[in-house]
Amino acid sequence: FRMLSAPVILYAGEGQYLAATYEKVFVTWGSPAPHAEHDQYVLWINPATHLIDVVRYTLRDAVPLSSPVMRPLMKVFAAGTIHYGAYKRQDGVMVAFEQTITLPPPEGTRVPLQENYFHRLVIESARFDGFDPEALTVDPARPEVGDARP
Repeated sequence: FRMLSAPVILYAGEGQYLAATYEKVFVTWGSPAPHAEHDQYVLWINPATHLIDVVRYTLRDAVPLSSPVMRPLMKVFAAGTIHYGAYKRQDGVMVAFEQTITLPPPEGTRVPLQENYFHRLVIESARFDGFDPEALTVDPARPEVGDARP
């Protein structure tokens, strides 16, 4: 949902991943050129389903916020690939109930994903507007909240 607010959206051509062809779309804030203030994403859209199957991301703001000793390591972990799967319709929205994060670019991903991942999120159930928003608490130490983050 965050990517819907990005003002920079550019077609990035076709890409091959696991013997399939995808349409790639580049998404960011500010400028398309790499910069530390904004994250950048390349969406790999399946032309048959029109769903996002893969997202290559760079979390550029994570590197300068880390300690000088950790910066070389953060440059590795601040980029990765999210593989979306097990889509189900929930309240009219297609939701990926499986999200597997790997560290190499999509073309370097090893399969099966269930054995070769950095993080894996499996959603058992989902519901929109299923709680009172006032029940959420915000960390007062964070200068930004929600989609206010660059």
